[in-house]
Amino acid sequence: MKVDLGFFVAKSYEIVNCISYFCICFFSEFSHEESSMQICPFCKTELPDDSIKCSGCGARHGYLIRKTVQQKPWLMVRLFVWIGIAVVCLLGGYAVTAALAKIPLIAMAIFAVWKAIPYGVLLRKKARWWRRT
Repeated sequence: MKVDLGFFVAKSYEIVNCISYFCICFFSEFSHEESSMQICPFCKTELPDDSIKCSGCGARHGYLIRKTVQQKPWLMVRLFVWIGIAVVCLLGGYAVTAALAKIPLIAMAIFAVWKAIPYGVLLRKKARWWRRT
């Protein structure tokens, strides 16, 4: 079994750099939005548009994942990390010449895509206000 590790490492490095650059460009777009006021749905306190936590009742704005409220940048990073793992595994599968060595890499790529799907679905939805009862 002959593996061209130089090609694999170089392509993996390029993919991680592209994903990092995309994340930086994508998140910097959100920082230039105009700020306005929003109202907490629980206590009706007026809050700045970019606020994450209500000063009146402690409610949090974001996406609920495993009983914690997460913000959009964290979801994007997790999504791109899982997609990056899948791409690196698929590239590794192409670099390996033995058929039996490709099976674990392809299985890991499928697993990474399976882990990325919930983050992609959540990002299609709008962030909500959450409060523990």
